[in-house]
Amino acid sequence: MSEWYEIKDIKKWIKEGKKTNLIINVLAINSNKKINELMMDIYDLTNLHSLCLYNCGLVLIDAYIEKLVNLTFIELRANCIELIPENICKLTKLIQLILPFNKISNIPNSINNLINLTTLDLSNNQIDFIPDSLYKLTNLEILSLSSNKIKSISNKIYQLTNLKEISFGFNKITNLPETIGKLDKLEMVCFESNKILIIPESFYELVNLTNMNFDSNKLTHISSKISKLYKLNLIKLTNNKIISIPDSLFELENLKILDLKKNKIKVLSENIILLKKLEFLDISTNQIVKIPNNFISRCAKLKLDDFKYDEHLIELELNPNPNHIRKQDE
Repeated sequence: MSEWYEIKDIKKWIKEGKKTNLIINVLAINSNKKINELMMDIYDLTNLHSLCLYNCGLVLIDAYIEKLVNLTFIELRANCIELIPENICKLTKLIQLILPFNKISNIPNSINNLINLTTLDLSNNQIDFIPDSLYKLTNLEILSLSSNKIKSISNKIYQLTNLKEISFGFNKITNLPETIGKLDKLEMVCFESNKILIIPESFYELVNLTNMNFDSNKLTHISSKISKLYKLNLIKLTNNKIISIPDSLFELENLKILDLKKNKIKVLSENIILLKKLEFLDISTNQIVKIPNNFISRCAKLKLDDFKYDEHLIELELNPNPNHIRKQDE
């Protein structure tokens, strides 16, 4: 259903469907602020597989949602929901539960009953604590808790053995558990804008990792073990306190994007030329005074605006084409 339908029309449509035994599997309503008047009718659609209510001003998920036993997909993005009811955790066929941009402050302890859940998105809420029961969702592949108030991650995270993507950006996390290194299926991690001081050594056992984002933390060091993450194609470490780049990083043959802006790096090694697939490099707002001679011409994939550096780096021997790159805009 699209947003131009009036609530009374949707009610009529549902009522007529019941009379004719019409099976309704999918219901999607966008930006209808009278949705709360319709919820009791929606709870009678027991054949629903997919329910999407976007930006509708929904305040409450009623206990009656447990009647929708066939739901595999729920998306209630950008509403005003404050509470996830225990009853939603009775919907054991759920595969994806997507509730970002609400006002949720707690995750129910019974979340572990959603044994088939592969995607859980609770980003942009007000959650400050993760119950241990969440770590029992062993089929979970995607977990997003970005933009909340979370301060710590339990060492029980290792139980999420099928995780491929985790996003904890924009929280208040100060350290990561060593057990994160046991999540050997991880491909993407985002811990942007936290207060992390150190990446644990076990992190470098995540050999299937392709993307890592630790922008805007308090890191001072990159371990030489980063070379073990040979599948990496994106590294984002902007706005930290990193003082040097280990040579082992230049062994990452698949690296395409390297963002080191706003650190305290003083030297860019000649070994940068070993990154043959590099397509984007930002070393601006560091303490680098010189870059290796001719390295641009030896990095065939690095072109145009995709190399960012500071104005004071004037001793550059660039590609013969002077328009090949440009300086970072102030």
